[in-house]
Amino acid sequence: MRLNYDCVRDVLLKLEELLTIEYDEDSESFELQFTDIEQLYNSLSEDYKIEDVLYTVKNLDEAGFISASFNYGDGCITDCIISDITYEGNEFIDQIRPKDIWSKIKSGFVKVGAVSLPIISDVASSLASSFISAKLGLP
Repeated sequence: MRLNYDCVRDVLLKLEELLTIEYDEDSESFELQFTDIEQLYNSLSEDYKIEDVLYTVKNLDEAGFISASFNYGDGCITDCIISDITYEGNEFIDQIRPKDIWSKIKSGFVKVGAVSLPIISDVASSLASSFISAKLGLP
């Protein structure tokens, strides 16, 4: 199976919306709002199959960008719960959030061929730094 990088970006941006923390005044406690693979899939555009979304979540978890747990039965994944976006995941989202930066990254790795998430992150970081420097008028 091949990792769809548009799906990676869309999943991370959607998880930012779905994963929340709510304060319960009665119990004076905080409750993390998790999401499962079906809720995530249903909240994304119809551009992806559920297999693409699950594969993306699995890779993002392995890369340390999110925290997810998988339930298995009879050698198959039966459920997946996503509980958090890690600090590294948040950094990555911030680097690829601007559409113009994402477009430049995508056009670059389409020319080069398949690239890894760490390489995309490094390129995004470099582009984001250049973008910010230009906006601030720094050399």
